[in-house]
This record gives sequence, C-alpha cells and structure tokens, in this order.
Amino acid sequence: MRSGILVVLVVLLASIACSQELRFVYPVPAPTDFARSNLVYKKSGQTGLSLDFFLPTHSARSKPLPVFVIFNGFGGGFMRTSVQSQGWAKAATAHGFAAITAETTADRVAEDFDSPAFYLRQHAEDLGIDPQRHVLSLGPAMCPRDFQ
Repeated sequence: MRSGILVVLVVLLASIACSQELRFVYPVPAPTDFARSNLVYKKSGQTGLSLDFFLPTHSARSKPLPVFVIFNGFGGGFMRTSVQSQGWAKAATAHGFAAITAETTADRVAEDFDSPAFYLRQHAEDLGIDPQRHVLSLGPAMCPRDFQ
C-alpha cells in the first residue's frame, strides 16, 4: 500500500515538474534596452558556429564595455538559445556589460571556447568591448585552457 502511494506521489511530482514552462526568473531589461546580434565566430567548411551578442542600447559608448561570456561544456547549439543563457545575457546588459552566448560542438568544446575569445579580441573595437575585461559563466564539465 505504501509503495503504491509513493509511486503515485513520484509520478504526480514528476508530471508537475515536467509541465513547468522554462522561464528566466531574474528581472531582465525591456527589449528596447538591449540589442542582440547573431554573429558567426567560427567557420569550418560549409558550417559555422554562431554567438548571440548582446549590447545595452543606453550605453554612452564612451569607453569599451566589459564582456559577460556564457559558455557550456557539453557542446551544442542549444545553450546559445536556451532560456537561461539568453536571460543571463539580457540581465548582464542591464548592468553595463556586453554579453555573449555561444554555440559549441560536442567533440571540440575546448577549441570552440578559444574561438569566440579570438573572435572577440579581433573585433573588440567594432563591437565596442574591452577584451581585457570579461566575466565567464561556464557550464558543467567545462575546464577552459585559456581565455586571454
């Protein structure tokens, strides 16, 4: 009897958890307070990896902005567009940061980590960012070699 009740409770809780909509809880700025651009940071043959670049629209742009980098260690494009990654990037713009969320490939995560760092350094002036000032948010299983 007890195991039957336990099974019903577990199934009920699991169905409630699975039915929750994915949303970002921390307050994000209004859509007019930031701009988002999709940029290809790495090309390999016919395919390319993209990053979403977020920039506050109210920025005086008198000095380069620090960059908040959101990166995962699993590989895949899902993190670039995930609710959580996009939410943190938008929230960072409210605090005067530029932010990026980037795609990765499962078999080249460390190399993919180096590529957006190189891209940001190469395009820092055009993007209005300071490549020497960055904050990293790394997903599980991520041990980057370098971000200099």
